[in-house]
Amino acid sequence: MNYTKQLPNYLCLEVVRRAFDTNITDPAGSEQWRGADTLVMRLSYFEQKEDYKVVTVNDRAVEKKSVDQLDGVTSQGEFGSMLKEIVAPESEARFEWDHWAKLRGRKMYVFSYNIDQPHFQYSIVWEKTNRIVPAYRGLVYVDVDTNMIMHVTQEPYDIPKTFPVHASKEVLDYDFQKIGDSEFLVPLKVVLTSRTDKHLSKNDIEFRLYQKFGADATIKFDGTPPPLSEDKVKEKQ
Repeated sequence: MNYTKQLPNYLCLEVVRRAFDTNITDPAGSEQWRGADTLVMRLSYFEQKEDYKVVTVNDRAVEKKSVDQLDGVTSQGEFGSMLKEIVAPESEARFEWDHWAKLRGRKMYVFSYNIDQPHFQYSIVWEKTNRIVPAYRGLVYVDVDTNMIMHVTQEPYDIPKTFPVHASKEVLDYDFQKIGDSEFLVPLKVVLTSRTDKHLSKNDIEFRLYQKFGADATIKFDGTPPPLSEDKVKEKQ
């Protein structure tokens, strides 16, 4: 509940690699991914509020373009609001033990959670106007040594059949990054998949080059950073 209050004001780059399933005739999706585009955004976190500015689309500079103006699948809330909604008392989440795991060489408790539709506030929006708040379930990975949450999955269920998005899943990884003179637990990567009648889409989202927010703070942008190694987010039993 207090996670965002502990974060400093900072800047980082958000790199979003979007892809779609080439086998659009299969409603279940075959995960034959074809790259659609790559977005780079400058993200500032100041006084517990996020601000996104699109820097490039496919390595081409853009100006004065917000996330809301982008077509296709986008996501927000990785900097605390998603986690806060899961653990908030009013969500009445039901937690149960699930299994042990290892993540980035550290031992994890893994708990499942389930939040019914009347108690959750995380929403899915289609074409900016069609919005639903479904029930959600997922897993929470907790570091045994620090008791800090390092990995969260979130998946809606009982989505109305008339809604254009039939399924989605979001997987969020946190890791420690040095910001200024101290280390903080901040988002590392998000993988968001969603399915409609015609296709399956995937967003690989990475947060890079964290630095302390200040009047003179800038991020040197020398092209899109390469993707993170899968070992950074792969679970081990």
